[in-house]
Amino acid sequence: MLIILDIPMWYLALHKQNNYLWANIQEILSAFLWILSFLWLKEKIPRWLIWSSLLIVLFTSILDFRFMHYASWIRVVNRFLFIVLSFIFFTRLLDDLKVKNILNYPPFWLISGLMIMACGTTLIFVFTEVTISYEDAQDEIYMFFSDINDILKIILMFFISVGFWVSKYSYHE
Repeated sequence: MLIILDIPMWYLALHKQNNYLWANIQEILSAFLWILSFLWLKEKIPRWLIWSSLLIVLFTSILDFRFMHYASWIRVVNRFLFIVLSFIFFTRLLDDLKVKNILNYPPFWLISGLMIMACGTTLIFVFTEVTISYEDAQDEIYMFFSDINDILKIILMFFISVGFWVSKYSYHE
C-alpha cells in the first residue's frame, strides 16, 4: 500500500517538485495501519484505546494537514501514540508470560522496530523547522537529520523482516 504512495513522491522528487502532500498522506495512512495492527495481537490492548488513538490521528490530521510543508505535529502525535501502544504491548507481553521464546515471537520484532523508529524520530519532528524543513534548515543539518530519519526507517524495515523470518519458528518452546 505504502509503496503506491512512494511512487508519486519519487516522481516529484526526481522532477524537483514539492512532494510534501504525498509524504503527509503516507504518514496518516501508515499511522492508521500501524494502530489498527494492534487489534490483531494476542496481547489484547483495550479496544477503546485503539479507537481513541485512531480518532486522535484523524483529529490531528484534520487540524495540521499541509499541502506544501511537512505536517510535523501529525508525525509527533503519531510517534507518541506508537510509543504508548508499544509500551502497553510490552507490558501485556511481560505480564502474561505466555511466550516462552520471545526472539521467535514475530510481534516482538515488529513492535520493537516501531518503538525504535518512534522514539528516534519524535524530537526530529518536534523541531522540524530546525532539523528537516527543506526551506528553513541549513543544508548540513537537514541532511544529517534526514539521514537519521532514513536510518531509523531502515532499522524498522529490518526488524519487520526479522519478524517475518522468525514467524516460521515456534515461540511456545
